[in-house]
Amino acid sequence: MLLAANIQQYKLIHINITRTTSIAETEQILKERSFDAVILDLTLPDSYGLSTIGRVRKAAINTPIVILSSENNDDLAVEAIKSGAQDFLYKGAAQGLTVIRSVRYAIERTKAERKLKSLAKRDSLTQLPNRSAYLSQIAMGIGRAARYHTNIGLLLMDLDKFKHINDTHGHQVGDQFLIEVSRMVQQTLRNSDFFARLGGDEFVIVIESIAKIDELQSVADKILNCLRNSIISIETHQLKPSVSIGITLFQGGVNNPSPELLMRKADVAMYHSKEQGGNSYQLFSESTNLDRSKSFERFQSPPFDSVIPLG
Repeated sequence: MLLAANIQQYKLIHINITRTTSIAETEQILKERSFDAVILDLTLPDSYGLSTIGRVRKAAINTPIVILSSENNDDLAVEAIKSGAQDFLYKGAAQGLTVIRSVRYAIERTKAERKLKSLAKRDSLTQLPNRSAYLSQIAMGIGRAARYHTNIGLLLMDLDKFKHINDTHGHQVGDQFLIEVSRMVQQTLRNSDFFARLGGDEFVIVIESIAKIDELQSVADKILNCLRNSIISIETHQLKPSVSIGITLFQGGVNNPSPELLMRKADVAMYHSKEQGGNSYQLFSESTNLDRSKSFERFQSPPFDSVIPLG
């Protein structure tokens, strides 16, 4: 049964039930419509046992599943939960109210789990996506770029002289400074751009479907101009924000770098920008001579052809 329940203030007001008689029919309907929960029998004509759960989970990954089984078997119940079900009920003991309560709890548990997963991928200070969220995003982005022969850009951003702010004014001021800078940078970006805090004073921006490198330079220009014209007031302190940005571009269909390699290239570019005094961005170049800058040999990546300071 595919169950659609309207829940208000934790009370079931109305229940709409769609009955299916095979796993094939269930999969098809789940692709066409969304449901609040699935009550699943593991002995369908075209599917038997725990593999049935996997097929429903694949068709509706975020929909809670409650198993209604003719077998009163604790081991089977445990395996069903491990396979992705939210609850396991024995048909002989499952009365109407028991089933409704089980479905309601399954829905609420699923909501709570999704919330926890979301929090696990969010930076607690800035409320931006965190490193874990970035790793998922860049892996999927590289995959899409390779599949559709599009480009994806990476901008690695590090605050200039942030350690001095922490050491001079304290970590509380430093934390508020990070929050304000991240808010200002986010205002320069499009909703489709991915912006995350990697940790400390390091941030990353992922931009997909880039037509040309000029678009990434334009993003960097907007960030630098925004910060250059700003003063951040925290308590009695007037602080001037400044960042160094490293830029690299992945061209889908040309090569297939790992997320780690893409980040390393942006990292080298960013540190090259810092060596030029910061408050600028630097493009990574594949064609530069390795001997151009001895200070970057530790990265085992080519350095650069130019620095692009602003102002």
